[in-house]
Amino acid sequence: MNAVPRTTTLCLRAIARPRTPCLSHLQSLRTNSTTAAPPALLQKLREDLKTSMRAKDTNRLAVVRGLLNEVTNAAKTSSPITSDLQLLSVVRKRIAAARSASDEAAAAGRQDLVDKEEAQIQLLDEYAAGVQTWSEDKIAEVVKAAVEKMKTAGDKMDSASDQPKFPAAPPPPPSSFPPPIKPPPLPLTDQHKPAKAMPQSITHVRDPDTTHASGAQTGGMIRTAAIHGKASINASIMTAQPRSKSDVHHHGEQDTIIYALRGTGSVVTDGGSTRTDLAPGDFCLIPAGVEHLEMNDTDEEVVWIITRNGSTADVVNKDKWSE
Repeated sequence: MNAVPRTTTLCLRAIARPRTPCLSHLQSLRTNSTTAAPPALLQKLREDLKTSMRAKDTNRLAVVRGLLNEVTNAAKTSSPITSDLQLLSVVRKRIAAARSASDEAAAAGRQDLVDKEEAQIQLLDEYAAGVQTWSEDKIAEVVKAAVEKMKTAGDKMDSASDQPKFPAAPPPPPSSFPPPIKPPPLPLTDQHKPAKAMPQSITHVRDPDTTHASGAQTGGMIRTAAIHGKASINASIMTAQPRSKSDVHHHGEQDTIIYALRGTGSVVTDGGSTRTDLAPGDFCLIPAGVEHLEMNDTDEEVVWIITRNGSTADVVNKDKWSE
């Protein structure tokens, strides 16, 4: 039998030698294995997206896509949705918006739109019911138990009578200087008069009250008060449904500042001849008394943050542009 050349033997050994995983590969596996699982409701939404697409269930597909879009948009901010409770808050906002739209459709005699909104509300209620929450009675029970536990622990602590007592500090020596003479009060001028009382604490609104309207409402536009009646400025959220526009209106003596948060909407002024488009991140100032209307001619929802001077919003709707 002919001997195998030495160089060939070395090559075969090199090929047969098992590969040892590198440290970076092991670290990657360890990192991936500890990634937190998405919320259960989010997993269900993703599954329902596939199921509704196969079944061609347009109502559920629209609801699921809307919720998933909210999750995607939140992921681009500093407050991503990482829990079922956060997602439940989004679902409840959608329910409130759908109910408001249903009421507007009913007032306009559009039963077809009412049925559509009610169908979406039913699906949203179904998803909201899938998140387990505690009732007020359950919370009260847990708090009561915690308080009782703290009382029990407090009884076991040493009482104040067991603490060492120290003598009181001696009084300070009397001063050898005469008491200071107070000058007579000076008359107050406008410059020295006390300023108007201002709020002594901040106002924090995490979830604006969707049941409280900000000023008069117009078709297709949902104005939700965020901060009102607190100071000399008010803030609200304006949500424009797809393919909608408001009535012609103005805000009396209030200047209006708009910040475009989501979607691309427009402000129409000058009797309808001038249109200003606002993309996300844009600001717009509407001077007091200027007639205008808001318009959303896209297929996506438009959300603006509104601030005005005055403790509450002043919205004056008109039938048409002034001559």
